[in-house]
Amino acid sequence: MKIKLDISNERYDEVKSALEERGMEIDDTADLVLSEANSYSDNLTVREKGTNARIILPAEDIVCIESYGHEVEVQTQEAIYLATDRLYRI
Repeated sequence: MKIKLDISNERYDEVKSALEERGMEIDDTADLVLSEANSYSDNLTVREKGTNARIILPAEDIVCIESYGHEVEVQTQEAIYLATDRLYRI
């Protein structure tokens, strides 16, 4: 089973290890998301527009987030990326 983790950096490694020991695969493209209540993420997982390479952006680098139909763009000072999550999850 694949699961995406949407948790704080402080607990990420601990939770990831515990789930992997139980046979679960951690994948940023998974449909199932495990998240912490009352927390926010320090980073946002995005994809490069041209290469589709996975990038983890620090939240403080994000200038703007826009949605066009089913596509969510995340803009920094340097580039525009595609979000891997739906707008309501971000």
